[in-house]
Amino acid sequence: MIIINYIYYIVLAAIYVCIAYSFVLYTTSLVRKEKPARDIAEDAYPCVTVIASIYNEKDIIEKKLKNLGDVIYPGDRFEVIIVDGNSPDGTAGIARKWIADNKASNFKLIIQENNKGKVDALNIGLAAARYDIVMITDADTELVPGVLKSMSRYFSDPCVGAVGPWILPESSKGIVPSMEMSFWIANNKVRTLESRISSSSLIAGCYMFRRSIQSYYPPNVVADDFYTALNVSSKGYDVIYVPQVMGNEVRTPHDFKTWVSHKMRKGVANLQTIFMFRSSFKVSNKRSIIYYNKLLQHIFVPLAFAAFAALHVYYILYMLNSLNYFAYLYDLSSLYSWYLFLTNLPLVIYYIIAADMALAVGAVYANRNVKRRIPRGNTESRRSSITLTAAAAIFSQLILLVALFSFMVTSPSSKYKRIG
Repeated sequence: MIIINYIYYIVLAAIYVCIAYSFVLYTTSLVRKEKPARDIAEDAYPCVTVIASIYNEKDIIEKKLKNLGDVIYPGDRFEVIIVDGNSPDGTAGIARKWIADNKASNFKLIIQENNKGKVDALNIGLAAARYDIVMITDADTELVPGVLKSMSRYFSDPCVGAVGPWILPESSKGIVPSMEMSFWIANNKVRTLESRISSSSLIAGCYMFRRSIQSYYPPNVVADDFYTALNVSSKGYDVIYVPQVMGNEVRTPHDFKTWVSHKMRKGVANLQTIFMFRSSFKVSNKRSIIYYNKLLQHIFVPLAFAAFAALHVYYILYMLNSLNYFAYLYDLSSLYSWYLFLTNLPLVIYYIIAADMALAVGAVYANRNVKRRIPRGNTESRRSSITLTAAAAIFSQLILLVALFSFMVTSPSSKYKRIG
């Protein structure tokens, strides 16, 4: 019993670390001002290369190209490179026709003859890029017209190595999409505060970086966005998270099975990326707290969560067994009998109940206070639900636990794989 109690306290502390992390970010951000985006003249915006890797996207490629064509940016200061993975569905033909019909001279189509996956396609795009500032965007990410201006201006600061914006699912209709929306918003809040005090741990869906810092992706990379954030941070540069919604993912899970499969693949890919940087973050690097938090979240916390749940089941069964014993000895219709029952329970159970209540209050408090640190103009930050966020977090921990064991026996692949 004593050993179980000690195990409980250890795993409870691990769970508290996750809640406390958001609170620490909030309190620290109170004294840290957001890194400002400098106002720059129209002719002073940096030249940008936009890279999009595509495969079998005939249904959305024309919409994606139009979306990129509608971007508000000096036309002579950005280029778009589309790398098609030799799609058998005619995606390249549609893209080629759109470029010709719209006389989009700053658009370039490259065919990846030997399809080795998304990361290889991104490396082809990087090799063909003319400019140092590069933006990576997914085929299913619909961007706002001002995305390039809003993100590129941060690079006027030489300490900034990468920039990412808020990206949200396009739809929130249904239980799974609503849960995903709340989870994305919660993660966006945390990354915004990470950016305020140090560096963001992730930039997803659409992100910019300096090619002089990262000129290629290693062939074993799967989570290119996570890799870029950690790689840039490990080299001593800031990763900025723009606190406004700059795009929507048009393809997100709409049923629980797809959602689990998607989270599992991302979990394994993220674990692989974390281990790639296990010797890259020194204690002297102020950004190392972001890395070690990710290490904690992806490895120790899922294990602790499983033990946390198992111990709760143990104590519930213990209480039920004790209740049956008291019911045999006493008449439970009497308040005095209940008094005897409650006073004879081990003190640790009351500690557990108090800790659980504090955990719930801490989660709500952290969520509300983190929300206050998001700029008022970002109305999307009000659409999250603490209940759905908690549900998504619980399921995510279970999926991460499975992903952790899956990672030990399988290797993730960077081959093209889309939702749905």
